[in-house]
Amino acid sequence: MYWNHKIEQQDIPSKADFLVQVTTYVNNFVGGEVSGEVIRQLVNYTHLYTAEQESPALHRDFGQFVQDHEFLTAVVFEKLSLFPKIVGICGTYYAMQYFEPLTKNPMQPFNLSWRSKLWRALDMIKYLGLLETSGREPLHLCDVKHDHFGWDERGRLSFLDLDSVLSETFLLRTMQDTPHCDTHHDCSYFDCQGRCHLRTHRCHLQRTNTNLQVVCDKVFLGHTASLLSLYGLLVSSEASQDLQDALHLCSTNKGMTVDSMTDILTRASNALMF
Repeated sequence: MYWNHKIEQQDIPSKADFLVQVTTYVNNFVGGEVSGEVIRQLVNYTHLYTAEQESPALHRDFGQFVQDHEFLTAVVFEKLSLFPKIVGICGTYYAMQYFEPLTKNPMQPFNLSWRSKLWRALDMIKYLGLLETSGREPLHLCDVKHDHFGWDERGRLSFLDLDSVLSETFLLRTMQDTPHCDTHHDCSYFDCQGRCHLRTHRCHLQRTNTNLQVVCDKVFLGHTASLLSLYGLLVSSEASQDLQDALHLCSTNKGMTVDSMTDILTRASNALMF
């Protein structure tokens, strides 16, 4: 795109040509057609084409914004109400809506009652269901951590690390663009695991685990590939054997569904009423 080089006054395209370029770029990012409303909102954030003469500085700023994965994800998927919103821009900086993280230090015990832990877990499971069904294709969380989930003042949940949110098309394209693989890790994008075909040394175009598996494993059970010991949200002496078995199955079996896990957590929460 034109904003990859130093922009001078003579480099600035007409508004019509500019919108075509931006639309093409954003469609490639999403893996499908984005509405004109989203494109206009993206352009309006930096007040382009509102003055009598266009500013090269504003176009340079826009170039940084549109190539920022977090910023673009927040704008493109804003209508889904799944992620924090952009609340302000100043120069090349932007501010996002605040959400209180599940915990700021997963190596310390949660300061929550068992009931509150179950309710938090239910929020997260239902949120994963929305990621599967709200858009034209599933959205993948590729860097899941305790503090990447947060709640606003109204109790609405959001995933906070938008740099690691990938559409299905984007994730599969990342795998497809891997020129050579020797191990399954070569086809993975952080927590979004891939699979290497060891005969052709090409990545299969399919994720081999799910958002649900990763959340159960890393957040609910506190498992980590490092030597760090993390607290699992649902690791407790108060957890029934049925819930413990379900969490183990959820973390290891791709066949566990959001609906099944919702039912299990709902029963565990309801049992506290009696």
